[in-house]
Amino acid sequence: MRSNKGITLVELIVVICIIAILTGVVAPQLISWIEKANQVTDLNNARNIADALYFYSLDVDNEPLRYNTGLAAQGKGLRGYVYVDRDELRCSDEIVWNALVDAGMIPSTVQPATRWNTEQVWHNPKLRTRARLWDTYQIDFYFFEDGIIDHFTYSAAAAGSRTALTSDSELSKLFAHRLNSTTRSTELGESE
Repeated sequence: MRSNKGITLVELIVVICIIAILTGVVAPQLISWIEKANQVTDLNNARNIADALYFYSLDVDNEPLRYNTGLAAQGKGLRGYVYVDRDELRCSDEIVWNALVDAGMIPSTVQPATRWNTEQVWHNPKLRTRARLWDTYQIDFYFFEDGIIDHFTYSAAAAGSRTALTSDSELSKLFAHRLNSTTRSTELGESE
């Protein structure tokens, strides 16, 4: 009697069902791990940006940090910012840009575009946001007239319906909380 070495249709269906169940269990967990990793990347980038600005401000000599002239006209005082979103990075002025270049976060070969007033823009930066929780985040820094940074605040803008958070203000608090920092909702990037 000849033995049949093939598999039956029932066995094939059982194998496909097992694979489908395993995929259904593992895929959401894998997506969750990727999202957590993306959030950690964004938070680390934000910390590194703040550190770069702070240490640059301690080294200022003839080039103290400045604030965007548009902010001055709006009476917002001594404040600068670095704004990060999915396809660009904006610095409040050229000196802030230079601080990030000095820290190796922006390649020295990149030539910035100027948005308005003194804002420096880099498209498709390596520092772009990755997490699904926010489309944009911003590091504001407040500083003395000699260019030494006094303190930072952090804010973020929600990624539309992809987050359960109901407002940019809530997301700002979450972003700042994860950085163990103060929070303040700001006009992100002083958008046009």
